[in-house]
Amino acid sequence: MKEAKAVNFLKLKASFGVLGYTGNTGFFLYQTGWNNNGNYNFFQDQTDHKVSLARWGNPDLTWEYSQEFNIGIEGLFLNNRLSTELNYFHECRKDIIGVNNAQYAATAGNYTMYENIGQVTNQGIDIAINWKGNIGRDFLYTVGANMTYSKNKLDKWNEIEGVESYRKAIGRPTSTIFGLQALGLFGKDIPLEDHSLQSYGIYQNGDIAYADLNNNGIVDDNDRMSLGQSFPITTWGINVDLKYKGFGLYMLGTLHTGITQLCTNAYYWNNGLNGYSELALNRYHEVNNPSGTMPRLTTTTKSNNFRDSSFWTENGSFFRLKNVELSYTFENKAGRFFANKCKLFVRGTNLLTFSKIKDLDPERLNAGITNYPAYMTVTGGLSVSF
Repeated sequence: MKEAKAVNFLKLKASFGVLGYTGNTGFFLYQTGWNNNGNYNFFQDQTDHKVSLARWGNPDLTWEYSQEFNIGIEGLFLNNRLSTELNYFHECRKDIIGVNNAQYAATAGNYTMYENIGQVTNQGIDIAINWKGNIGRDFLYTVGANMTYSKNKLDKWNEIEGVESYRKAIGRPTSTIFGLQALGLFGKDIPLEDHSLQSYGIYQNGDIAYADLNNNGIVDDNDRMSLGQSFPITTWGINVDLKYKGFGLYMLGTLHTGITQLCTNAYYWNNGLNGYSELALNRYHEVNNPSGTMPRLTTTTKSNNFRDSSFWTENGSFFRLKNVELSYTFENKAGRFFANKCKLFVRGTNLLTFSKIKDLDPERLNAGITNYPAYMTVTGGLSVSF
């Protein structure tokens, strides 16, 4: 490596570990628990205490644990101008604690015990690359990017055997969104007559029609399928830092891809006597608005329309210009002033967002609806260094 002048630094690293995990489970699940359930009078002068079973204990219950393996490489090249890092990570969480309801009949009620039934695998790569250089003596620049790709899979969990493939959670990401497959609106896209019976209350023309995936003549929760995942597959960061004499420009952008957003907050679900959003103007009506693409309006809450389904999903991928700072720095090289440096700057956050979700913040759909809105801010200031 000493003869490789283009390589200034190179490191290979690896690690492996087994970690216990307490999870979000209760205490003493290995013990059978009882509740004090009041008193009972057998005789006029005799009072006895009653108890009821809280849960069955499982003496064979063990800790959840994770096996983690990481391997990576770091390097500096070309006189330290190019820095890179590549990491692969693999984590397998085993013996996740839960109640295996699929194994017992519903008549068992609460008389089921906690067991080690789950397993989840997470794996992916982290990549970072940065280049710094100069053009002449006065223009300095640094550009960089980083990316994380992650793949998550549910290996074992509480799921009955023989379930239809479109309903299976095992083998899919843990962030999978399940819902009904929307075919369109009755009366506009799908004729109401001869369609499979939908089990979600009264419906009519202008309501959402769903697919009967198991072809049993009834649309119910057994027709729910995978609609996407709520966690991004890839996350990117892009940064640029430019300096020319006293001027400086810094920019940071983030990109999230592979997300499905379930748009089910009050902005999208216009029902009852709640305040309606502008989407209500595009509601379907056979006479007044036959080209409308949103479900019909009514003063009653329609359980048929307001269910998780592909009708309410949207591509949630987005790019955001997170931070931008423009500055000018005065340096007291001659020592005539009280400070060594004075920096004037203008800084902006959340200046631009590109997404298919136009009306709301794609990262936080409830911002401005049930929570504080996402702000775009521009500030100015003076920084003094002594």
